[in-house]
Amino acid sequence: MTAQRPIRLGFFPGVVKVSWRELRAVWQFADELGYSTGWLPDHFYSG
Repeated sequence: MTAQRPIRLGFFPGVVKVSWRELRAVWQFADELGYSTGWLPDHFYSG
């Protein structure tokens, strides 16, 4: 039997047409909700 571990959740807020101020507010809200990680793209694209 393996040891049980708690489930940890992350989020990807999306960054199209979002200011840094708005992104920070989303990040802080996610932190308050208990999310463990947040992810952003490491490159830019258009499409």
